[in-house]
Amino acid sequence: MSSTQFIEWQQFAQLEPFGAQVDEFQLAALRALVTNYLSSNKQNIKSVNDFMLSAVERPKEREKTVEEIYQLFG
Repeated sequence: MSSTQFIEWQQFAQLEPFGAQVDEFQLAALRALVTNYLSSNKQNIKSVNDFMLSAVERPKEREKTVEEIYQLFG
């Protein structure tokens, strides 16, 4: 594969992701769907980005208590 072809593939992958990136997005979408469906707190809707593992650095959340975890799942 020439360097020109490699660069073309990199550009194509930015326009039309394939492989692990697509798999991760599909799994994150499924996780968000199930979490939002099962959650009793409809004001705290989760997005797909909340479940993307390769997302850019996120702020650290404090650890939840047992009671808060029970409240999340009703």
